[in-house]
Amino acid sequence: MPERKLKALGESHNRSHYNIKPEWHSLWLDALMKTVRLHDSDYTKELGDAWIEVLTPGIDLIRGAY
Repeated sequence: MPERKLKALGESHNRSHYNIKPEWHSLWLDALMKTVRLHDSDYTKELGDAWIEVLTPGIDLIRGAY
């Protein structure tokens, strides 16, 4: 996802708009990863680690806009 879109998500989710608290992003990632583990028959720990590695920078950018 382009950085521009992530910045727009950060803006819409900040305290002045949807007010998505920074700590909620970790809850979202945990829920997403649990869903992937439960529903992807090809899931491995390595795949889960890769998902987290790819998603974390974008989540951090969105969280940083709070």
